[in-house]
Amino acid sequence: MSTSPVRISVSIDGHDWSGEQLDRLQHQRHLHVLHTMAALGAPIPHEGRSLGSPEIDALTPHTARQLSIGIRGAYDIDGITTLFREQLRASDALWKQAVGNDAHAPLRAAVTDIEVQGMSLDDLGAHAADPTAVEHNYRLLNPDHYFLRTEGERAHAMETFGMHANPTDMYITVDPDVRPVSPDPDHHRLTSGFTTLASDGTDIRMYAFHQVKPTPGGFAVKLGAYFPPHTPSDIVEGHKLHMAIEFRELCLLGIQSPRV
Repeated sequence: MSTSPVRISVSIDGHDWSGEQLDRLQHQRHLHVLHTMAALGAPIPHEGRSLGSPEIDALTPHTARQLSIGIRGAYDIDGITTLFREQLRASDALWKQAVGNDAHAPLRAAVTDIEVQGMSLDDLGAHAADPTAVEHNYRLLNPDHYFLRTEGERAHAMETFGMHANPTDMYITVDPDVRPVSPDPDHHRLTSGFTTLASDGTDIRMYAFHQVKPTPGGFAVKLGAYFPPHTPSDIVEGHKLHMAIEFRELCLLGIQSPRV
């Protein structure tokens, strides 16, 4: 790891997003997750008691983050999917409707551009070398991540797309042949894959296609999520920020130098 500060620049649709803006958004999402889980009956323990809504709203960003990570990690897969069972059914129905009947209808794209200085691609890859660490870190990367369990070339995961509506229980399969769009000529594929519902295996025409290129002193990534044709706009637009938060946190994991 370089000893120079790591600089992470985020651009979405030509607009820059600062680290402070993304941190504020993360805080809002941590509070949202705590409120949602409390409403479903999950206790939110803090300093010897379970918090109610007014107390959750008063949490500092650091405390909200710690409680959010802890409460999501307190459940195993059966426990968290049971807690969210009605929400997961609603999400399954949303995605099946979003696919529609036209197999050739264009997908909806969410693209986020990030430039990183002071970190190499090898540094980034070190975070993904250990499957156990990946599973643990998944909850740390985004308030809307509930669990991830790797199973060979696919992963069982639950997350809320686009900071909108309900979480989705799904399988994400790594597939180097997935190309929902033509690759940028100056980038190469970082990772790609497709998504199926965990409940019944439905292919919901949702794809990840992330591209990367080395730059002097770092690298640039073009994060791409491609959604079925009738996905609500709020999900598509919100997922651009979801990816920005997730990738920025991935870069910041384990960094000892100053965050910029």
